[in-house]
Formats: sequence, structure tokens, C-alpha cells
Amino acid sequence: MITPEDVYIHLKCKTREEVLSFLTGRLVEDKRVQKEYVQAILDRERQYPTGLYTGDISVAMPHADYRLVNESAIIIGVLDAPVTFRQMSDPDAEVAVSVVILLALKDPHGHTDVLKRVTDLIQEQGALKKITEAAYRKDIYGIISKYF
Repeated sequence: MITPEDVYIHLKCKTREEVLSFLTGRLVEDKRVQKEYVQAILDRERQYPTGLYTGDISVAMPHADYRLVNESAIIIGVLDAPVTFRQMSDPDAEVAVSVVILLALKDPHGHTDVLKRVTDLIQEQGALKKITEAAYRKDIYGIISKYF
């Protein structure tokens, strides 16, 4: 579901829309999602924010309609500088996100297991710190593969 090539580091995106478009664009290029998935992610983020305050390093977990997914994937974006997302728990509040874990899941019933694994990861500030400090995508993959 995730490979080292699904990890993008040193992203210089300035807005949540920019980072979401970039990550979903990679999935479209690989034909793992339909081209409509890009807009579906952006629309869903406006309605149901995905930013999570998790401590010093915060995370966003965007996802969209499984019917637009051709092949399940998890894609990670690590930002050079945090980008503002609205918080999942309080859409009126914002959070500075450094790591985006985008979920493209084909099986609507498979979300629970994947979300538990992502939750386990994002509760570990030490792992998130290592992710944001890693110089190579293979190093980040080594950290996250323990969870997936």
C-alpha cells in the first residue's frame, strides 16, 4: 500500500491546496486514482478538515471517496515549512501541519484498520520528529513501514 516512492520530502508548498494537489497528482499520474480524486480531496478538505494537532509536529490525514480509487495507496508529504490546515476536531481552529498522510483506500471497510495504524504512528512524536528530520525518503519509509 506504501512504497519508498510514495514518500515526498522537502515539499515547498505554501498552502494546503497546493500540497493536496501535488500529492493527489502523483496518484493520478500512477493511475492509482481517477483524475476526479484531486478535486474530491480539495472539496472534502473544505467540508471536513483533516488537520490534527498532535504536539510539536502536527499531521493532516486527507482522504476522499473510495469509488475514485483504482488501487489503494498511502502517500506521505513532508513539508519544509508547516502549512496551515483547519483542525478536524474544531474546524474554526487552525493547525500548522508538517506531515501529510494522504489515504486513497479502495475498500470502504478497510479504513478502520488503516486509520488505527496511522493513529499509532501520529501519536509517536519521536517517530514524527525522525520523519521531519530525515534526509532520504528510504529513511522515512523505514520508520513508517513499522506501522503499515
